[in-house]
Amino acid sequence: MTGGRPPSATGAPVRGAPLRGAEVRGAEVRGAEVRGAALPKAGDLVQVTRAASVQFVAPIRCRVVRVLDWITYDGWVWLDVYQLDGRGDAVARRSIFVRPAGLRVLRPAPAPRPTPALRPTAGLRPTADA
Repeated sequence: MTGGRPPSATGAPVRGAPLRGAEVRGAEVRGAEVRGAALPKAGDLVQVTRAASVQFVAPIRCRVVRVLDWITYDGWVWLDVYQLDGRGDAVARRSIFVRPAGLRVLRPAPAPRPTPALRPTAGLRPTADA
C-alpha cells in the first residue's frame, strides 16, 4: 500500500476507535456499519474505486477475506482481500484502507450451507455385554 493517512475533514486531530461498539466523534459505530455505511462481509465480491480511496484510480475487484478490527480514522476501515483478475482468479492478497461508503458490492457472500445431520454408524451401537 502506498501513501499516508487520510486527512481529517475538519483539520482537527483524528482519534482512532475500534470498529465495533464504540462512540466515535459523535457517530456511533454499530457492528456492521461505519458512519451509516454497511461493512462488507467475508466472501463478498466488491469493486474498489476512487470513491473508496484515492489510491484506486483504476478500479479493482476483490473478494473480502475479513474486516480487520484495527483502530483507524472515523469512516475508514482496513480489509483483508484477494485481488481478482478479469477471470475472477485471485492474483494477490492485500490489506486495503478504504471508506466502506465507496465500496460497491458486486455479489454478496453465498449463504452458508446447512451442516448435514450425523447418523450413527453400525460399529458404534451398544451391545448387551456392555
